[in-house]
Amino acid sequence: MVQGFVYPAFHDVPDDRWAEHHRRHCFLIGLVVIPPMLGGFGASVICLVQPFGIGLKSAAVCFILGFVWTFARPAPLHSRLGAGKDSVVIDQLIRANLPRTVLWTAGALLCLLPPLAL
Repeated sequence: MVQGFVYPAFHDVPDDRWAEHHRRHCFLIGLVVIPPMLGGFGASVICLVQPFGIGLKSAAVCFILGFVWTFARPAPLHSRLGAGKDSVVIDQLIRANLPRTVLWTAGALLCLLPPLAL
């Protein structure tokens, strides 16, 4: 959703509405994603320290790497966009979001594999 629609739509926001749009986006998306991110991080740590199978441990690694990537790349790009609309930075954000999307999707799929999830 974010990869395919939300971030690309940033290009369509008029320059005179950018500051308010981006501020509101960051606030509202934070309300939606921060609680599950914290829960997922905690669950991932538990999966790593408990005697779970390789599937859940691999999923945990995917989730944790996604969190690390989020703070290493997309978060700083959002900070730059907070200073003003920049099409180059928006394109960088779209590309920077892809590894996180792949990691979190892979982690979720690994959790669904019954033989590996035990």
